[in-house]
Order: sequence, then structure tokens, then C-alpha cells
Amino acid sequence: MEKILKISIPNYSQRQKTKPYIVYHISITAPVRSWTVQHRYSEFFTLNKKFLDLGLKPPLELPPKSSFFSFTAYDNPKFVETRRQGLEEYLQAILGSRDERFKKLPEWREFLEMGNSQNSLNKKSSEQWLEECRDLSLVINEIRTCIAARNKFVFRNETAAACEAIVLARKNHNILCTKYAELERELHQNNKPILSKGEFSRRQDLLENIRMEKEQLEKLLGNIKSSESYNSTASSSSSKHPSSSTPVYFNTKVGNGSTIGNSFGSSGGSSNSLNHIEENTQGLDNMQILQLQKDMLKDQDKTLEQFSSILNRQRRIGETINQELDLQNELLEDLDVNVNKVQLSLGQADKRMKKVLKKK
Repeated sequence: MEKILKISIPNYSQRQKTKPYIVYHISITAPVRSWTVQHRYSEFFTLNKKFLDLGLKPPLELPPKSSFFSFTAYDNPKFVETRRQGLEEYLQAILGSRDERFKKLPEWREFLEMGNSQNSLNKKSSEQWLEECRDLSLVINEIRTCIAARNKFVFRNETAAACEAIVLARKNHNILCTKYAELERELHQNNKPILSKGEFSRRQDLLENIRMEKEQLEKLLGNIKSSESYNSTASSSSSKHPSSSTPVYFNTKVGNGSTIGNSFGSSGGSSNSLNHIEENTQGLDNMQILQLQKDMLKDQDKTLEQFSSILNRQRRIGETINQELDLQNELLEDLDVNVNKVQLSLGQADKRMKKVLKKK
């Protein structure tokens, strides 16, 4: 059985789920390893109740559930710090007790996550889950960077660069959605049996944060799609009615919360644009209008990807031409060197010829 040399609660943190709560970080040191576990006060209370049910009275009493001046722990830092010290002394008293029955209980070992070698191996493999979770944070940052770059390029009227940035952002968003679904499935199917309740809750919080980030990015990308769709409609209207002024677009809410674009100019083009939209949506209900908008966005995505592939081909052609020019420059330099050598040899031969002629 693994022996614990030292146990402490150096700090705590607040988490948010349905309501805020405090978790205490328990640092544990053994002869060959050290690790940290996190538990709420209610889990300490459950452990203490198990001791009492078995007729084991802990050397120290557990700190009280609540403060006279505070109904909730998280809104009183002084009370939380006092509780942290009390919980630390509670665990240290059990660890230092001469009664070995406390430390032999499965509940004690599970509370401190003192698994056997097989469990340790499983936990080591579960670190890959955390690593992939950290990788998703990098993907989220990359998506935000691409969106910011796209906005900058649009401001500068650099259409090609803006298209490449938004295509890359959408590809990374697809990776984010796929990987998030895999991590959520692995957490509930594979990792749950080998994780403590506190660690499982912590990982659920990590996934919840990623989910919120994912939804925010979906809204940002959705707004970009809408603006691109409206700009495309604006270009079409301008080409059909060149005499009309530039239309101004706004969103019209329909029953199910979806939007359709309407355009109005300062001249006769406004009525023509409105009639064009009414012709496309005439006889359609809200769901059909929403599906029509989705189809338009998909078509535009395909066009953007094709445009991006064309730009990539042009870039590769340019790079090939540049490499060919570099090679031609090298050949010309070699030719120039050889010409200089030949001229030098001819000059020397001419001098020798003149000397021979003088002697005659």
C-alpha cells in the first residue's frame, strides 16, 4: 500500500456551473510521486460521515458547514480561507493518527486518488485527453486570429486575403466541432470510470468553457456569412440596376428568428430590389426561407473555397516562375564568368602573337 508522506491544501478556486462553488486543491506527496486532487466541501462531509458510520471518530472535527455571517461560502473570502485551514488540519490529523483503520478504508484511498498501478496507468493515458483539450484552446485562438485578420483585410479592401483568412477560420472551426464531440464522448465513456468525482467535474468544466467559446465563434462566423451574403446580393442588384444608388441592407426578422436581407436605395432601385426578394421568397414559410438562406450560404462557401484554391494555384505558379528566374540568373552569371575567362585567354594569346610577329 502506498504511503503518504505529506498532505496539504495550499489554495482553492471558484467554479461556475449552475451556481458558483469552491473547490479545495489538495497536494499529496508520496515516496515516488506527488499529485493534486480537488474536492468540494460536500465531498469532505461525505468522507467524514463514512468514518462516523463505521464508528471511527476523526482526531479533529470537520469545519462547520456555514458561517453565521454568510449563507454561501464563495461570497465570504475570510470564511473560505478559515475553512481551507480547517480542512487542511483535518486531513493532516487523520494522516498522523495512530489508528491505521482510517487510512485502510477504500473511501480514504479513493478520496485521495490513491489507485493501484493499473489505475495509475489508466490515469497516465487519460493525460492525452487533457493534452487534446489544451490543443483545442490553441485552435480557438487560431480561429479568432483568422477572424481578426479577415476584418483587417476587408477594411483594407484586400478581398483575396480576406477570403483566405475566413476559409481557414471555417476549416479550423470544423476541426473544433469534431474534436469537441470526440472529447465529450471519451470523457463520459472512457475516462469516467477511472476519474475521481472531483477530477471528472473539473474536466466537465473545461468542456463547458470550450463549448461556450465554440458557440461564440459560431455566432461570429454566422454574422460574417450573413454580411457576405448581403454584399453578394448588393453586387447583383447594382449590376441589374446600374443607375440606382448603392442599396443599404438590414436584417428582417421572421417568425422563427431567422433573417432575410432587404435592400433599399435612395432611388427607384429600392422597389426593384424589394420585388426581387419578394419573388424569391413568395409562397415560402419561415422554415423554407431559412433553408433557402442556408443553401445560399453553402453556395457562397463553395465559391470562396474555389476562389481560395485558384489563389493558391496562382501563388504556386508565381513561386515556380520565381525559381525559374533564379535558375536563369545563375546560368547567366556562369555564362558571364566564362565569357570573361575566354576574353582573358584571347587577350593573352593576342599578346603572344604580337611578340612572335616582332621577332620575325
